[in-house]
Amino acid sequence: MINAASTEPFCLEATTGGRFLAGILPAAERSVVSLPSQQKRRKQTVRKTRKTTTVRAKRRRFAKKRTAPNVSVRPGLIRGMTIVYDTLLVPGVIYRRVDVELADSTHALVHAVTCVVRNPRYGIELVQAHDRLGRLETLPALTRRLDSAQGKIVLAAINGSFWRAGTRQPLGISLSDGEIVAVTGAPWYALWLDRRWRPWLDTGGVVATVHLSDGSTYRIDAINASADGVQLFNRYAGDSIPVLPGQIPAELSTAQRLITSDTLDPQWTSDSLAAMLSTLQHQWQRDLQKPKVLLRYLRQPMVNQSTPCLVLRTLDSERVEVPLRGCVLTVPRGHPLEKVIESGKLKRGDTVILQVRTLRNDSIPFHTAISGTPLLVKNGTVKPQLEDTLRRGSPFVEQRLSRTAIGTDVIQSVLYLVTVEQSPGRSVGMSLRELAQFMKTFGASDALNLDGGGSATMVVGDRCVVPPSGPSQCRAVANALVIWRRKPLSR
Repeated sequence: MINAASTEPFCLEATTGGRFLAGILPAAERSVVSLPSQQKRRKQTVRKTRKTTTVRAKRRRFAKKRTAPNVSVRPGLIRGMTIVYDTLLVPGVIYRRVDVELADSTHALVHAVTCVVRNPRYGIELVQAHDRLGRLETLPALTRRLDSAQGKIVLAAINGSFWRAGTRQPLGISLSDGEIVAVTGAPWYALWLDRRWRPWLDTGGVVATVHLSDGSTYRIDAINASADGVQLFNRYAGDSIPVLPGQIPAELSTAQRLITSDTLDPQWTSDSLAAMLSTLQHQWQRDLQKPKVLLRYLRQPMVNQSTPCLVLRTLDSERVEVPLRGCVLTVPRGHPLEKVIESGKLKRGDTVILQVRTLRNDSIPFHTAISGTPLLVKNGTVKPQLEDTLRRGSPFVEQRLSRTAIGTDVIQSVLYLVTVEQSPGRSVGMSLRELAQFMKTFGASDALNLDGGGSATMVVGDRCVVPPSGPSQCRAVANALVIWRRKPLSR
């Protein structure tokens, strides 16, 4: 194509050699095309050289901007960040190690997994230790169990909920594969995942009800826990209901060693542990005498979605096994639902509806949830909840410790799993305020603190990256948030 706006005829000659244009252009212009001056050639060469130099300079500036080692942040918290290592685990999941320079020129090493959600190549799941409440398991052992028993290749995993040393049960709400694992009265925030793995950071309260075929509705007062009202127990509570209270675990005899400044759990003593065990034994005796209804799910449970259930059996009082893909309702004596069972209005073969609804966003079905405290970042700003926590003056808040946090970006398309390492001569750890500033700078619009201190653990693939000393130094935890993909089918 000939550019009519061109004012440099020798450019055309350089393209065509002058032979083609000599037969087309008028005679008055042929000499201009075929006999260009040396001066014009020198001008064109200078012009090309300047253009090339400008393009190269722009490329150097752009490359320098992309690989700039330090990211400026607000003075007083973090001075800069340097990505020292990154790798693509699978499309959509990236693992990075970030060196963070703190205000006093010390350094913290942060391990971060960035996960682009709504990607069908992998799944995100909250896994309970040994698939039971009241059990603890190290994160490396948990990931190996998933790999060997469930045919899942673990891409990355972090430790999850805070847990009480006495009962070893997670605090807040825990939701796994649509089933409630535990719900406590702690008014904590929770990270929720919907069907498309989209994350929501919101309050962690739920309301559970059972609806009978005659239109009557009854509130469920506790899930996998003892209460004066109606209780629901699923597979996470144990194989049989009520669960026999065990003896005081061996590790709790040295509770003072476990319960240190890196946790919110109260101090346990031998007397308080003995009193707790006595209370559990009395609760077991009461639960043994309650009427029970055995149910089987007719659809996979999901929060904010009705779950129809088939009534398998009703019993007056005894210990029963939890049905496969089902649950058990226990009813206190004198409760209106007990009268319905005794009258035969609720019998084998009937269908009831279970519903578990969140206090907010109750139109969105959720299959995974995990609680933590405090809320670090909300809508791109450090929350007053963090300020309130800092005024407590506890070592858990103000000291630099190993930390674990989760977060999401402003459009809920990216999930951040972050663990801060603390090791002598390598990383000093972070305070909660420094962790909040890091999460905001790293890209999180909403962020939540999880269990940390000695519990802070991260596994990437088959390697334990936090703590750096390896699996032998990992503390057993109540649950873990795991990113996995299916093993390919062998032929």
